[in-house]
Amino acid sequence: MLTDAAKSTAQALANYLSSFTLGPFPFNFSPGKHTTTPFGDGVQLTSASGSAGIVSGSIEAYCIGCGVSGSVTIAGQFTIDVQQEALTTATIDISGPLQAQLAFALIGKVAATNSFQTNVFTYPIPPGLSILKLITIGPYVSVDVGGSFDFSLQGGVELGGTLSWDNLDAHVDLQAESITPSGYYPTFAPIFDFEESASLGATLYGLVTVGAGIQILGGKYAADVGIVGKPEIDLQANQQLYSQYQLSQLNDGDVVCGGVSIGVQQVDSAYVKVEYIVASKTKSKTWGLATATPYTFSTCFG
Repeated sequence: MLTDAAKSTAQALANYLSSFTLGPFPFNFSPGKHTTTPFGDGVQLTSASGSAGIVSGSIEAYCIGCGVSGSVTIAGQFTIDVQQEALTTATIDISGPLQAQLAFALIGKVAATNSFQTNVFTYPIPPGLSILKLITIGPYVSVDVGGSFDFSLQGGVELGGTLSWDNLDAHVDLQAESITPSGYYPTFAPIFDFEESASLGATLYGLVTVGAGIQILGGKYAADVGIVGKPEIDLQANQQLYSQYQLSQLNDGDVVCGGVSIGVQQVDSAYVKVEYIVASKTKSKTWGLATATPYTFSTCFG
């Protein structure tokens, strides 16, 4: 139990920390374990094989060159009454530039329908902040990938892109349960490569989270705040085959694809997710942000 003098000192420190800014903390993370694939080194996400049900043949999915870099700044306002062990103001702002590479490789000889989601990595961003039992803040970055596909494949396909957020930002008021977000739409540079033949429909996505874990008054108040960018790639690819009769019926000037016809659409969405403990009760809340389709293209390989 704290003495009156210790409580007075702790209150003075709490007042000093009532408004703060940490960072920017730079980071550059990628998974440590890799497997060689025809498209480069990658981290295996899922695999399936069999001759019945959803899979006929075998399929492996990899994340190629996956990684995330950038920096994060954590700012906050916390009004703490040490005597009453009460928290009257609690806001946090997470911001910073972010770049992620998310390229997926599907390799095998297979007819399959499958879905998956896996965590590629979660890393703390040092150094964070820890002051006695008053307040502890630990920023982190996390990348999950997942998707679903329905296809016939022989060889492999790689698809995805490099995504950049100039300044991803979320201001969260934990007491009022409100947010003010900005900068959550990334720019997109596509990655696509194809081997052999395939008929493929796939939706693949990444969950790129920049967040912070917070504990106040030794854990009496706690929160995990994360702003999540969810870039999604929808792809349709088909091997195009034409009979001599079909070719003979074409008009002069008609253009056909004699290889692989692909169509790609990028869909960006984002949300802010908060889990927090107040008065011994655990709450969770998710604020969905707008969705945009900033990028589409179609082309022919072969």
